[in-house]
Amino acid sequence: MEIVSVSSQESLAHKASEWIQRHSTSRKAQSIFLPAGQTPIPLYEYWNQSKPEFLTSMKLLQVDDVITGSSRGMFKNFFEEHLSQFKTNLQGIEDDLPIADLAVLGLGSNGHVAFHEPGIPPEFFGGCVQLCKATCEGLNIENNSWGLTYGLASFLSSQSILLIVSGKSKQEIFKRFLEEEKTFPATYLKGHVRLTVIADEDAIGETLDFT
Repeated sequence: MEIVSVSSQESLAHKASEWIQRHSTSRKAQSIFLPAGQTPIPLYEYWNQSKPEFLTSMKLLQVDDVITGSSRGMFKNFFEEHLSQFKTNLQGIEDDLPIADLAVLGLGSNGHVAFHEPGIPPEFFGGCVQLCKATCEGLNIENNSWGLTYGLASFLSSQSILLIVSGKSKQEIFKRFLEEEKTFPATYLKGHVRLTVIADEDAIGETLDFT
């Protein structure tokens, strides 16, 4: 596992984009798993502005979405807004769940990745899941909502994984991610031979030392 510290959202976006470009070239990747949420917004804004050439032929696979209640399809709407320059590349999550060559993921406040919630077996490839109360509250959606998601087994099948961690609210769960082994979904990603973590200073905090 490689850990890269960044000092700003701009630096986070540049480092993440450089990682994706480098791995898409070296692995001859044609598709990328991408998450919704606040964490990747700087990256997507950077892409909309810079329009990197390497993305023009890539499939951008949405990793999850809400499928019940008034918030159904909220992540599809998110991608249409935040990756407006790449609408033709976007592929919403569907029942067939094709695997992507690269995976870009965020770290949930309870340790989930996509909607692979704590308590779901690590062998879970993907499908419909009931969302945890903490996840529903974090998204400001109805409790007992359901989502359609890829699971750890899908992400671990990718050739390379990038985990992006941002914000003070992620300090505690990031510290646990670094220290613990296989206690919540994200910790299983550490078993992948090509995992890179990009974390900003707010997420790292003053008490973390991964040197």
